[in-house]
Amino acid sequence: MIYWHNRTKYNLTQETKSKTGQISRALLADSKKHFIIDVSIVSRTEIKKLNQKYRQKDQATDVLSFSVFNNLSEIAKIDAPALLGEIVICAEFVKIENDLTRLFEHGLNHLIGKHHQE
Repeated sequence: MIYWHNRTKYNLTQETKSKTGQISRALLADSKKHFIIDVSIVSRTEIKKLNQKYRQKDQATDVLSFSVFNNLSEIAKIDAPALLGEIVICAEFVKIENDLTRLFEHGLNHLIGKHHQE
């Protein structure tokens, strides 16, 4: 289940909610668990503060992910639906990239332990 928190004037459509639901079901299909994902859409100022606080980077970014687990195997012991983590998306970057679903998918990959190639 995805809980949306829109702290901006960004127009979050039902189509986008549906697409992100499909993405999360596809990426999490192998786990056989029910997950809760919090997604916040925030301003450039707010995401810059979060990026500074948690990554020590004094700049705005498009998406941040805060995972509860290091990887999906850690939650195998949990019977109830589990909070997977939070994805924070900057509304201003959504306008630039014109694709909230891509940013959601990027953030969700981080929540399940898939990270950038170094």
